[in-house]
Amino acid sequence: MSRTGSTPPRSSQPARALSESPIPERWRPLLAQIVHRLVIGDYAGLSRDGFLAYTDDPADVSIGSEIEGYPAKLVDLPEEAWAFSDHGKIEREANAWWVVLDLWDEGGPSDLSLEAEVRDDGSQIEIKVENVHMM
Repeated sequence: MSRTGSTPPRSSQPARALSESPIPERWRPLLAQIVHRLVIGDYAGLSRDGFLAYTDDPADVSIGSEIEGYPAKLVDLPEEAWAFSDHGKIEREANAWWVVLDLWDEGGPSDLSLEAEVRDDGSQIEIKVENVHMM
């Protein structure tokens, strides 16, 4: 499904509200790289490089199942995507946060989102994607 120019929001989707706690700037470059790898279908690479919470087996490309079944092509995140992202502290763990990031397609925000955990001790950032699913 190809769209050109400006398109109004999809009627099947509720209007998105700006987040009160968007993902911090410090984590965005690494998350954008992970999303880019989803866009290009590098699911095995994400697994091999330790970005998936549930496996490190490059043969496990299940992270792409929702993406491959989605009717539109995902695109790299535009700058405005971060305003709709969300994150919060995981209370049971030091230096750990959950994140939810809407993925975008050629027409704007898609119905897919990425959920991950971020560990950031101030000197190193580790991101583990838990899943990509339909909202």
